[in-house]
Amino acid sequence: ILQSIPRKSRASIRNGYKKFNLYSKIDRNVDILYDLYAKNKRNLGSPIFPKIFFNQLLESSGEKSGILTIYYKSIPVSSVIFFSFRDIIIPYFSGADNLYNYTNMNNVMYYELMKYAVKNGYKYFDFGRSRKNTGSGNFKKNMGFEAKQLHFYFYMHKQGNIPNISPSNSKFQFIINTWSKLPLFITKLLGPKLMKLFP
Repeated sequence: ILQSIPRKSRASIRNGYKKFNLYSKIDRNVDILYDLYAKNKRNLGSPIFPKIFFNQLLESSGEKSGILTIYYKSIPVSSVIFFSFRDIIIPYFSGADNLYNYTNMNNVMYYELMKYAVKNGYKYFDFGRSRKNTGSGNFKKNMGFEAKQLHFYFYMHKQGNIPNISPSNSKFQFIINTWSKLPLFITKLLGPKLMKLFP
């Protein structure tokens, strides 16, 4: 697996192990995942789902799901909830503490999940969709994944334009910038209420 990852990301993974002694655990600890997810979304200026949503995802998917967390000096620094379907493993919601970006924890996290997938007989790693020329899209590309164009079609029941709710929409920049500066406990409190307003 390591040899299939491009050289720069491969070096980041090795650095995470050798220099920072990162290690992983797989469990179903929603509290750790949710705290990291909330921090990440706050920094991106985006509201969050309520914690109960993640509990229900794990409960409904049973053994076909789990949470992989990366630790640095016993501190959880990045975490991802993953699901499986047939021979596919799918990392979905994730979170990380940006204060520890220098440890390369995200590279290590997805590499650890790839190892888990191979050990458990999965054949495909579905990295999910991302918009072009975004941080997440570039990260996936740098991890060696080949992008494939997804086509979306919309049926407008009433005449009008498709609403642009993309974070890159300049109309949202003030809100995004303001949200990213709020205390974490406020975004945890208000985020789930705001998510109900998004289509």
